[in-house]
Amino acid sequence: MKTLNTIKGTQYGCWSNLPVDYIKEESVVYSFGAGEDLCYEFLLSGLTSSEIHIFDPTPRSKPHFDFCCDLVGKETDPEYDPRFGGGDVNYTKYIRESKADINRIFFHDYGIYNEDTDINFFHPQNEEHISMSIDNLQATDRFTILKVMKIDSIMETLNHDHIDAIKLNIEGAEVASLLHMMKETKVRPTLISVKFELTRDKYSIETEKLQNDLATLLLSEYTLLHQDGDNCTFLYRE
Repeated sequence: MKTLNTIKGTQYGCWSNLPVDYIKEESVVYSFGAGEDLCYEFLLSGLTSSEIHIFDPTPRSKPHFDFCCDLVGKETDPEYDPRFGGGDVNYTKYIRESKADINRIFFHDYGIYNEDTDINFFHPQNEEHISMSIDNLQATDRFTILKVMKIDSIMETLNHDHIDAIKLNIEGAEVASLLHMMKETKVRPTLISVKFELTRDKYSIETEKLQNDLATLLLSEYTLLHQDGDNCTFLYRE
């Protein structure tokens, strides 16, 4: 097994341990859950020039994507904003110096789930925070109705017949989304990097069973390359 050559940036955004050596210029990368830290995606673009698709239906994500695109190549940093990059003071420098190919980074204002629908995304308890969750991980009453799609529907919409890498940081919806992919489709990304948050943030016998079922399915076809707490990276066994 190769030593993982991964991306170093903000701790908040660069949690993923996708091995960069597997990502080429012709690769297609899907990243679900953007928020206000795109350090990973922009650095990955600068290193590989791969085709990167970012998905996030939450309201502040698209303006932040536009902000990052405008920042690439600039000589000076804008005023520090503690909301960006998990508060990392070097965040805008990472984006600015990333050498990202913004012509090959695409933003889509919908999320991934196990059905094609409009669904309630529940707000966090602190409205200053950006993360919203279908599973209402923070037990609030406030929600916004947003669009989600199945992985196979997304690929059909974008006219893709394969995915080289998929990264998911989607506040608990990773379990339902990946269970659909593994059970109902033939979609098998070469690499899967996922932050498991459902059982961590909303533990029950049911959520534990769902996550265990998913782990069993993944390990039947994938090798676990890396695990750091709730963050896991899998490689497909062809």
